[in-house]
Amino acid sequence: MSTTRRNFLSAAAATIVAAGAPCALHGVAFAAEGGDGTVLSYDAFLATARAPFKHKQLFTAPRANNGAIFAYIRNSLNGYQFGWGEGPGTLHPAGVLNGIGVAQGLGDAMWARYGLAEVLARGGDPVKAPGAGAGNPWLHAAAAYPRNDADQSAPFNQDASIETLQRRGATFYVCNNAVRGLAMRTVEAGLANGRDVDALHAELRRNLIPGGLLVPAGVTTIDAPQQEHFTLYDASV
Repeated sequence: MSTTRRNFLSAAAATIVAAGAPCALHGVAFAAEGGDGTVLSYDAFLATARAPFKHKQLFTAPRANNGAIFAYIRNSLNGYQFGWGEGPGTLHPAGVLNGIGVAQGLGDAMWARYGLAEVLARGGDPVKAPGAGAGNPWLHAAAAYPRNDADQSAPFNQDASIETLQRRGATFYVCNNAVRGLAMRTVEAGLANGRDVDALHAELRRNLIPGGLLVPAGVTTIDAPQQEHFTLYDASV
């Protein structure tokens, strides 16, 4: 890598750190530009995609499918770390939350305030996980599990919550087009509390999961990581 490119990526990473909510990449705290509802720039995206992991795998979830994407990410982390003995921090799993599955990338308040479980059910994607009426049912770990890099059966390594997966190095990209689509569905369902599509879209994009990265389009963000040597797994199947 040239000095110029190294300097560029260092600057891009610094931009991310300065701009929003933190997420973990290879043991380093990064932060999202999108914490205030702004879309991640391509340069900032590159800084996340080029974090120095040995293995890179991209997961996409255009439907929530009862949170299957998170279980697949956990299984792949364990497969590399324990099954193949590659150790912790060697896989960078990245999830693209798009389509109606974008609801997985929104915070608790949005789930509770706008009945997103009902919106998903009306879209043919019912949520079976408990607690969806009060918040994002896949966001929180049941407990503050201590990190355990020796035992695959430890609760930390069996947990598939967004919080725990982020602690293990996962990145989540949230499609802005799909956020708007979800706002439209919510308004059509009569669950928007009097907000119109524009106002609801603006609120939703300001209230992503902690560390979630807002990107312009899921389809673009499925392609772009593959250009950075991520392999693709469709977690909606």
